[in-house]
Amino acid sequence: MDNKKESTGVDIKEEVALPVISEDEKDNAESLPKGTVHCFPANPKQILIRRVATVVIILLCVAGAIYSLTSNPANYYLLFLSGLAFIVSALVFIQTFLIAGFRVAVDYEQNEVVLRYMFRKLKIPFEEFDSRDGEPDRAQKAIGKLNADKGGQRMYLILDNVHDDACYQTSSYDLASVSDFLKLKEEADQIARAYKAREKFEAEQKAQAEQDAADEADEAKEAEERETESTSDEKTEDSISGDNE
Repeated sequence: MDNKKESTGVDIKEEVALPVISEDEKDNAESLPKGTVHCFPANPKQILIRRVATVVIILLCVAGAIYSLTSNPANYYLLFLSGLAFIVSALVFIQTFLIAGFRVAVDYEQNEVVLRYMFRKLKIPFEEFDSRDGEPDRAQKAIGKLNADKGGQRMYLILDNVHDDACYQTSSYDLASVSDFLKLKEEADQIARAYKAREKFEAEQKAQAEQDAADEADEAKEAEERETESTSDEKTEDSISGDNE
């Protein structure tokens, strides 16, 4: 999907005008855009920090590997750690180029939300997609307090597949700009309202729970009937035995 975006020559940071949707049309999937892909790249500052940090770590790993091999005796433990850190840093460095293309994309051609996670593309069909406001974890809350003192405030958004236990959270800091984040939030909310995946999933869960409860009640009733029949048979046998005596 990102290859197609690049081949069209469209700038991924181009402002995309959302259609004006009336209150009566918000719940209609036909009101969503057609035949387009909206890409939301990662924060350039975040990308730059990761690239600088990984390059520094890679250089340190190379120096550590050289030192471990030239020392007498060779320090293979340091060599192993240097090699491991080198591989991880190289992967993170390469991944920064991928999220520069997009971190989140809304594909109105395939009707799915695409999330970039390391080297994987996590695809959530609109029929299974839900979004809601997120919240920071403990570390992010601590950072958020510092940002609030400086006049900044991060916003969080959960992009969720209703059939999966795990969910993806992004923030206004993770994307290229706050306007990108707000645009993504608006589109995600429109999709969630249009397809009602959460409502359908909860209705399915409720129906399944009711069916399970009904099945358990039937099984309990059958077990009770079997027990009653068994008790009745035992009484009959005892009665017959008494008459024979």
